[in-house]
Amino acid sequence: MRREKIIMLTIQAAAMLVISLVIILLGVALSTGDKNDRVQDEYQEQFFDVLPASSYTQIDTDILDRYNEITAVYEGFDEDGTPVGFVIDIETSVNHESSLHVLTGITYDGAQLTGIKHIANEKNPVQISDEEIELVAEQIVGQQIPVSINLDKEIVDVKPETVARRLSGLNDGTYFAQNHNADKSGYIDFVEIDVKDGIITRVQWDAFNVDRTTQNRHDAALSGAYSVSGENWATQSYNLCHALIDCQDPLLLAMKSDGTTDIIPGVTVNIRTFVDLVNECIDYSRAGFTKEDYYTGMDAIFVAIFSGTAEELGIISKDGYIVYSFSDYPNAFDYFEGPDQVFEDRPVLEEDPVNQDSGINSFEDGVNLGGSSMSSNSIDGIPMTEVRTFIGGLDGEVDKTLVVLSPVNVSYKFLKEYLNWLA
Repeated sequence: MRREKIIMLTIQAAAMLVISLVIILLGVALSTGDKNDRVQDEYQEQFFDVLPASSYTQIDTDILDRYNEITAVYEGFDEDGTPVGFVIDIETSVNHESSLHVLTGITYDGAQLTGIKHIANEKNPVQISDEEIELVAEQIVGQQIPVSINLDKEIVDVKPETVARRLSGLNDGTYFAQNHNADKSGYIDFVEIDVKDGIITRVQWDAFNVDRTTQNRHDAALSGAYSVSGENWATQSYNLCHALIDCQDPLLLAMKSDGTTDIIPGVTVNIRTFVDLVNECIDYSRAGFTKEDYYTGMDAIFVAIFSGTAEELGIISKDGYIVYSFSDYPNAFDYFEGPDQVFEDRPVLEEDPVNQDSGINSFEDGVNLGGSSMSSNSIDGIPMTEVRTFIGGLDGEVDKTLVVLSPVNVSYKFLKEYLNWLA
């Protein structure tokens, strides 16, 4: 009897031990689960605005040792556990004096910015407001990275000794030319150039649409509403414009019979319209027929046909362009007052031995512009040829704009290296 009691007590003690262990393990599991839930709740609160995801996990990689600006990197996952992107906690220095601390959200392929959020805890914050950061964010969120300021709208300082070929007879000023008819998508191409000290210093190629609700081609290309093969159209326009600034002469762009060129990296679109309009602008520059004169001549057409100026007819866009296709009036430019008379009456330009043509037959052969001064430029250590999005930024605040772009571009550099390492 005594022995049976001992066995019973032993069994009860073992059962109590097992129950205790189960309770302890269950408590640990519940505690761990609660902790994980709390961590995920914190991550959701911090990260969801820049990268929507169901869960986030901090990643560890030696690559971070090469990026002192990056505090931490997190990977986001959807409900099925599929990775959706990255959140990068980054604080970039500005002139070693101040800094900007932000979170950047980037898609899993490292190609597109999903969000950017200011974390206002810097010891010495850069002088930029959250409203200004938001204005830049509105231009870059949802766009491909890396990002740069759109230099098409800036005058580039070009020194005479750096140009490949200097055209003779150019007068300083701003010159403009646009197509008379819209293309099948409703776009009317235009080119605008600035000439300073006889050298082309700025070139812009874009197109406005006869449908006022449609973006200019440059903006439509950046938003994805307008697509071409290869690089987006805005990037190709940028590369082409700066290739012309480098070489000065549209002949050196080596346009082939099919309207394409093989010598400008990243440019696959037909450049015939661009070349034709540039040549028209060059003719206007030689005649001293400015953009203002061009618009006066356009008004002469509208007065002759419709008895009213472009402004009176309400066909001037918010950007100041005259938006009208003359497809129904093929002879409209017979009324154009100005250029024809100027061209007929202008004196023949004497050859300047300093600026004579180089003799290069560039229609088919051309000159490789891949090593031009512009193509060697970079932003945040990234070659300009690699930049995918160009923005206007804050009006008149280039430095502040660059402060916001820098953490985005550093994030791109890190992910490019990290994703390549994973592969």
